Amino acid sequence: MIAGAWVLAAIAGGSALAQAGECVDTAEHYVSAFEAGPDHREFLSALLCQQRGTWLDTPLWAGRAHAVRFAAARADTMVPRIAAAARRLLALPGSASAEWRRGVLAAAAAHGVARLDSLDVFAELFADGRRLSVPDYALMAILQDCRGVGILRARCLELRAGAAAGAQDEPVHVLSCLYHLPCDEALSLAKELDATETDEHLRERLRRVLERQP
Repeated sequence: MIAGAWVLAAIAGGSALAQAGECVDTAEHYVSAFEAGPDHREFLSALLCQQRGTWLDTPLWAGRAHAVRFAAARADTMVPRIAAAARRLLALPGSASAEWRRGVLAAAAAHGVARLDSLDVFAELFADGRRLSVPDYALMAILQDCRGVGILRARCLELRAGAAAGAQDEPVHVLSCLYHLPCDEALSLAKELDATETDEHLRERLRRVLERQP
């Protein structure tokens, strides 16, 4: 069996160990365990720790500090190994489980892997219209895919219309994500939102998008 129910539950919801940021071993250690696959005793920790770049302790991540952090994840010399391992994991018998696939794809996306052979990572991660978590917004920012602007636009409109936030400070997280999308559409959306935004804090976040430096 590719993974037990407890593994799938942890992939879907995160683990207490990983969410606490306790990836205490080296990057090499976790990449090796990820490559070894689900039979490795530390595979689950490795899977989650590949995504540690998406764990944010503040909604205020629109700025150069996080841009540098995300760029470092994309430039990591171990990205080819992570991508190759993800391909193998997705080809394992039983890998059609949505939770399993999402966990593996998130591990790849957290390092900026946009394609795995013919598989469009962004399209699979964000195609189902489900409510996004904070790590999802970070994955979108790392991938820098301009298709994300449409998703962020739709979520902004939902939140303005009174939809319940899926995470604390979700409107700020949405705008922080928008900051990191290097697209003309992102700037256009920021201008559109700024023209009608009445919340001063959100207007300040929108100005960060509009004033960002390349």
